[in-house]
Amino acid sequence: MKPSEKGNLMLKLKKMNKGIFTAFVGDGCNDICALQQSDIGLALSNQEASLAAPFLTPIIKVSQINEILKVGRCALITSQSCFKFMTLYSSIQTIALTLCYISNTNLTVEQFLYQDLWIIIPIAFTMSLAKPQENLTNQQPFASLLNRSIIMSVIGLVSICCISQIISLTTYDYSLITELNKEIPNSINTQQIILANTQVIAVAIAYSQGKPFRQPIYKNYSLLLVLLVGIVVHIMLIIQPNIISITVLSQLRTDELMITSLVNLVTFFIIIIFENLCIRQYKKTSACHF
Repeated sequence: MKPSEKGNLMLKLKKMNKGIFTAFVGDGCNDICALQQSDIGLALSNQEASLAAPFLTPIIKVSQINEILKVGRCALITSQSCFKFMTLYSSIQTIALTLCYISNTNLTVEQFLYQDLWIIIPIAFTMSLAKPQENLTNQQPFASLLNRSIIMSVIGLVSICCISQIISLTTYDYSLITELNKEIPNSINTQQIILANTQVIAVAIAYSQGKPFRQPIYKNYSLLLVLLVGIVVHIMLIIQPNIISITVLSQLRTDELMITSLVNLVTFFIIIIFENLCIRQYKKTSACHF
């Protein structure tokens, strides 16, 4: 087959099968045209073909196309998960801050720094270190963020976080807020930031699910370490806020601590269960599209 015929074949395959991606693997200059016209072009050499192909491998095996698909799908899903996480954490923080304003108080600078520097940034960084699944699945990820499953996941979790924070707001004792303590750690902003941090951690776990395109969350050791340290420190600060010299949280009464713990636990599990249900729907929809 002539080089131009190979390129024309890729174009015809694209027109015949709309929505289906084409791939071509070549190792010589006579494959350049086909490598350029295909959606996924893989060169198996460092010669002329490597100049035209978007992907290059020193391993002379056609099966390397599977590695491209696995890594590409993992990267796409991880990017979507990071986008959803950033959307959720900003929404959670906005809701917590708004409810504090309604309660005639505010989140302190130390509380913002604790949430951003200690919890959100390490999680956001390590979430992107997920590795692809070892086996290539026949399911396809959604290429667009404007997909019903993805939108419903974000809207659903934002709603859960908002409702749980509003429910928690009804349990607060507003008589404890005065002009002297409304700008410093008090019982209301302490309970709000505790719940907000719990929601952020739960969302990170929910959006780091592995299958079918990524390895399980327990194989992302960096994220696992960040989550473990974050949860331990989070619990320690709830029980004993004075464990560090910087005042981030105020000491809660026993009844406040009991209510806060209950609301946090229930919210934590609801977030993870809801996202698991969304993932099941995601798998069914992607399988149907395939």
